[in-house]
Amino acid sequence: MQASHSNAEPRPEEQTATTPDRSWIAPVLVFVAALAALVPTTGDLGLTWDEPAYRYSQVFSAQWWEQWPRARSWSDVQKLLDPDALIYYWPYARFGVNFHPPLAGQLNLLTYEAFGNWMKDVPARRMASVIEFALTIAIGFQFLSRRYGLGVGLVMAGSLLLMPRLYGQ
Repeated sequence: MQASHSNAEPRPEEQTATTPDRSWIAPVLVFVAALAALVPTTGDLGLTWDEPAYRYSQVFSAQWWEQWPRARSWSDVQKLLDPDALIYYWPYARFGVNFHPPLAGQLNLLTYEAFGNWMKDVPARRMASVIEFALTIAIGFQFLSRRYGLGVGLVMAGSLLLMPRLYGQ
């Protein structure tokens, strides 16, 4: 004989379409709280401090991206994809000023485009790192809180957010 589960919460596989899934609310709140704590640090040394070195590469790659809407023919596209043009406009992953891969620079460029009208240049570029870090905190919170409980998730989120070495490095 099986015991009746009339007072228990329905298991996920037993939930009906009328039961809304609100498991996304807590990670979103953690993400927003992390952003609230991190955004004010973008003008200081804060989470990342090396964007001025990457800014040079970002400005050049932005010029490359700005040419795409003006490409009217296959010849224009070939000019943009020419190896010499790519070497000129994408000065990433080489020794010198910027030896990092281009993903971080492109994400910084993206946040500069999104926030550059109301934030200063370097803080707007730093927003990519802030958003990535806040997402890491929220994902870690969600992962641990679903497996070990809300308290464990909150301790992880708070510990990662307040880790002094992240701001010192």
